[in-house]
Amino acid sequence: MFSGMKIVITGATGFLGFNTARWLKNRGHEVTGLGRNLIRGKRLEDLGLSFIPCTLAQTSLYSEVLSGADAVVHCAALSAPWGSPDIFHAANVHGTQCILDESRKQKVPRFIHISSPSIYFRFEDALGIDEATPLKPPFASLYSATKFAAEEVVDAAGDDIFCVTLRPRGIFGPGDETLLPRLIRVAKKRGLPRIGEGKNIIDLTYVDNVSHAIELCLEAAEHCRGQKYNITNGDPVELWPFLDTLFTRLGLPISTKSLSYKRADFLARLLEFSYSTFALKGEPALTRYTVGLLAKSQTLSISRARSDLNYEPLIGMQEGLERAILWLQENNS
Repeated sequence: MFSGMKIVITGATGFLGFNTARWLKNRGHEVTGLGRNLIRGKRLEDLGLSFIPCTLAQTSLYSEVLSGADAVVHCAALSAPWGSPDIFHAANVHGTQCILDESRKQKVPRFIHISSPSIYFRFEDALGIDEATPLKPPFASLYSATKFAAEEVVDAAGDDIFCVTLRPRGIFGPGDETLLPRLIRVAKKRGLPRIGEGKNIIDLTYVDNVSHAIELCLEAAEHCRGQKYNITNGDPVELWPFLDTLFTRLGLPISTKSLSYKRADFLARLLEFSYSTFALKGEPALTRYTVGLLAKSQTLSISRARSDLNYEPLIGMQEGLERAILWLQENNS
């Protein structure tokens, strides 16, 4: 493994960015984190990392931060099931363009872009998806559409910077404030109904495994330039039994109510129409994208990451779940 690299991480106060900053620091790299959350930024500083409060719009800070950097890990993004098209574009597309342009200007050798396998999702079961799968509009959500557009920005960067794109699926683990906590909040508030037949299979990825994949990209060989890699735990699970185990361990009611996919999709369409038409604040209790994720099977092939990056998950699903549950219990999620 390389060590002593100067690495800049965007979105370093988010779940993946924070974990990766700590991971790379522990492996001997000099890490500077950019992010908006001052509390988490202070935690980074307490761990011996450099932190600069910064949004993706504050491009005036980029030149000094990126000067002399060996690599940029671009984790920052707006990840949500609902929101304004302009805000999604500004964060995910324009933000990527700005940090990539300055990285090229400052002659940063490597740019690791964190994308999303949500760009594959088509509201239908799909197993073993690989990176050669054709992608085109319409996408399942604004998030998916803008993450695909951000990949196009990276693809157009040219040969003067070594870019690699990762598509990690369903990141979970200690520090997660989005994926599992969102489902837990619903379960606490009104119970989470089983949507669809309850037999769908999905991939998840323990957060340390994604940070490990990012580290592998820092030393990836020339043939990895411009490539895209699916990242998962390589161990698909049935979603609803997985959630039943999680809820039981947290003392929450197991999902017993059920809702057909057709009915849930209809309700989501109705809610989305109401929020769009009447400019309601917040987000719908159900969106078509969320309904699809809870009802449809989707697994990814990680063969390319294994062959090109020598990627193998370091933390298995069972150990990852145990670590996540312990963290959730300690943090009263």
